[in-house]
Amino acid sequence: MRSIVAALLSLMTCAGPSGGSPEGAWQSDRDRTLAELRDVANMTDAQWRALSSPEVFGNMVHVLQGGKAVTVFDGECSAPVAYQLDAASSKIRLAGSPVAATLDGDRLYVPIARLPGNARETFSRADLAATLRRHPCLREFVSAR
Repeated sequence: MRSIVAALLSLMTCAGPSGGSPEGAWQSDRDRTLAELRDVANMTDAQWRALSSPEVFGNMVHVLQGGKAVTVFDGECSAPVAYQLDAASSKIRLAGSPVAATLDGDRLYVPIARLPGNARETFSRADLAATLRRHPCLREFVSAR
């Protein structure tokens, strides 16, 4: 009985907003991002058409590993940068960036500073092995860890 209670308590302490470690691959989630933008951003029809183009959201990937992060966009990997997670607020801050992403369970939210309101891009956890196959530029970063 004690082991069941201990297991339940450990699950309850892990069920906070952060949902655990940010380590791994995060794929931009086009559908979730557009759904949220529709709710928070006051845009003209022309702005909406531009933002809902398949080229805008759904193409970026962030990989976080060993305290460093790499971003893949248009098939190109950025240089690794350090990141820090503030566990109390679930905020992830990349070195040199004024913007902080928010980790919430299996979602990573990145503010979109150029849009009005509280606009943010949603990233969902992605399979790291599949991400490595799609983006060979990540192999050196991941194998160095």
